[in-house]
Amino acid sequence: MKVVHLKPLSSFRTELRSDTLWGLLMIAIKNVYSEKYLEEVLEQFYSGNPPFINSSVFYYCDNNSNGTNKKTYFLPKPILRTYESNNVTSADVKTHRKNLENLKRFKKKTEVDLVTFENLINGEKSEFDLFNEFSPDNDNSKELYTKKEIVTKKVAIDRLTTSTREEYGKGQLYSMNEIYLENGGLYFLVDGDTSILEPALRFLQHYGFGADSSNGKGHFALSVKIFEDFSIRQPDDGNFMINLGIYNPKAEELSEYKKKKDKIYYSLEKRTGKIGVTFFGSKDIFKDSVLCFGEGSVFPTIINSKFVGKINVVKELDNKKIYHNGLGFMIKANLRET
Repeated sequence: MKVVHLKPLSSFRTELRSDTLWGLLMIAIKNVYSEKYLEEVLEQFYSGNPPFINSSVFYYCDNNSNGTNKKTYFLPKPILRTYESNNVTSADVKTHRKNLENLKRFKKKTEVDLVTFENLINGEKSEFDLFNEFSPDNDNSKELYTKKEIVTKKVAIDRLTTSTREEYGKGQLYSMNEIYLENGGLYFLVDGDTSILEPALRFLQHYGFGADSSNGKGHFALSVKIFEDFSIRQPDDGNFMINLGIYNPKAEELSEYKKKKDKIYYSLEKRTGKIGVTFFGSKDIFKDSVLCFGEGSVFPTIINSKFVGKINVVKELDNKKIYHNGLGFMIKANLRET
């Protein structure tokens, strides 16, 4: 397993989920190699023999203490059975109310540091242990890096008249979200053949990742050594799998999950969007929606295969197929509930 660090050089607009990142990498491969080579790579993915799998992009913070440049990595908190109000009781009404407020804040936590993640997946801690240790007054995980999201109002300009564009007798106002990071950056994990990705990542380093890259958004610096070794301490034989990406299971995988419905904890998301015009040179066309499991979803171990999930064709345009990556990035786990 390898890690790729992305140090922000600007604000960015696009949250790089695993399917979005994969799409950017595929189009970058087309630009640095050739369209024919891209088709060969896509065929490997579609036929069930992907050359690599990638996780979603997560956050890290820089700890420059004692002259060391140690990073703290954050991962999605595994989605486990939550504790309802009757699990937190007290004869003291005031204390009971405070416990309920803490539980509400705790449920909003979506990430944990790498050490805590490893404790969870190796059965050394449970969700209940995390809650007992949780204190909103001392929860400084968010202070290790600063993430600010700013909403900016914009006006659409008519390029021909160089004035405000009007449609249906009205001006075209819209808003744009920008994310700023301080004292940290982004990273993602890759498993498989990384050799084909290095030129693609160098291309994206110059071009930018995601929306409004031509306006200076989404620009990141890569490390001198792009791919570095990375390990997550996992059990040898896990009874669960935790997903670190966007996951669209095959029919046979869904069938097995239905047999163990009480062992699945998940979030569902409908992934949709338009075909990008930046690289494709076509008009904006919506792709078909795909229903996927989100990061941190927990599944029972049902197969021995390294790869789970599938690649979907979400649009055919000009005799070309547009693909969506639903391959999961799974981490083995032995979870305990109490």
